[in-house]
Amino acid sequence: MSSSLRRAIGLLGACVVAAMAAHMGLSMLLGGLMVALFKPGSYINPPYLGVPFLYIYLLDDVELAKRAFFVSELFYAAFLLLLARGGSFLSSLREAAAGRPSSLLQNGLALLLLSYGVTLFLSLLASSASEAAGVPVGTLPKDDPIMQFIGVSLAPINEEVTFRLLLLGLPAALLLRAKAPGSANFLRMLWRPSSGAQGRVPASLHALVALSSAIFGLAHLAGGWEPGKFFPAAIAGAALGELYVYVGLHAAIMLHWSFNYYNTVSYYWGQTAPSLITSLYDQASSAFELVASLASLLLLSFVAFERLFTIRLKLPRPAGL
Repeated sequence: MSSSLRRAIGLLGACVVAAMAAHMGLSMLLGGLMVALFKPGSYINPPYLGVPFLYIYLLDDVELAKRAFFVSELFYAAFLLLLARGGSFLSSLREAAAGRPSSLLQNGLALLLLSYGVTLFLSLLASSASEAAGVPVGTLPKDDPIMQFIGVSLAPINEEVTFRLLLLGLPAALLLRAKAPGSANFLRMLWRPSSGAQGRVPASLHALVALSSAIFGLAHLAGGWEPGKFFPAAIAGAALGELYVYVGLHAAIMLHWSFNYYNTVSYYWGQTAPSLITSLYDQASSAFELVASLASLLLLSFVAFERLFTIRLKLPRPAGL
């Protein structure tokens, strides 16, 4: 494998991941400002009628919803710092730029950002294919932008506890408890199921990921989306499940947050305070995320191909050849 190509891919990956991290930080700041500065129900008609997430009962109380939003912001910021692990994130960027692109997969935050980029691309591809086949995907109903943004911002914690911790983590911990007995190991497996695998993750865990992903897709249909939403949601569910298994619940929550918050904050700003600036910001954010998704797909494909090529070189040759 050419060292110049490896260095170019690594530099591209480091730049894209660094830009996505900066954009994510900006999005978190802008989301907090939007909820703090604007009053729900004042910017569109009809006024707020209720976010279609029946489990978030607190959204009936605007002030309580806002407080819950800012508490969740603290959790999300803490999870991002935990994934970055201090200087490890910067070290992975430096190593990638020096010609070792696979180093980005060794850091939780970098892996999260690359996973988001690839999953976003695949989900958009599935949505486009569904629409082209005449199967509509649907959208969230028109509602007060502030309250809807709060609703989708709080959803990752609730949904990851339901679809990953309970449907995936609990069965995985029960399956692996013979390999890792004890209550402490059980709790660790609930947080990160692969911690109990003691080596290669068994196929049963990947089967659980597939099952929970299918249920996640069906849950979106039950929540009011059109049939075309099943495959994009199931693809996202698979990425969320694998990240949960290998990295932890906090990584799955933050990947879900990336779709619900990071991916939508520019749109909700435009709905809340329509202007040329917010419109341009929304368009620029969408264009950046598309470019970042393609770059993420390129980098992960390169790393996968390089590892496969290396494995093939190490395979023993049959005798006589």
